[in-house]
Amino acid sequence: SAKGNTLIRPDTITFNSVINAAARSFGDSIVRREAYLIGLGAFKKIHEYEYCKPSSITYVLFLNVLKNLVEEGDARDNMAERTFQLSVSFGLANGKVREQVRKTCSPLVAERILSSNN
Repeated sequence: SAKGNTLIRPDTITFNSVINAAARSFGDSIVRREAYLIGLGAFKKIHEYEYCKPSSITYVLFLNVLKNLVEEGDARDNMAERTFQLSVSFGLANGKVREQVRKTCSPLVAERILSSNN
């Protein structure tokens, strides 16, 4: 049986805080992997709930998770591209999101992603 107040739910700020905490994690590969999975889980959940929606900050923070916790290379570039495309689909690909794409992806990939979405 569920206990507690069912009217109290996490909101966008709550999810963004979890994603931000994950992005700022450090340690060995096990800790970093766990932090990545926590950040990814929060990022996925905010897109599932009807009562809260992602903000542009959500995308900046998750791109920062990728930059800090995923090794440079094709996998990170692909995840960053999918994240950016999702922000575009929600109309949230503002200047801060674009700036974080540049910091997260390799320069050629960032240029390709951003130039195809002007």
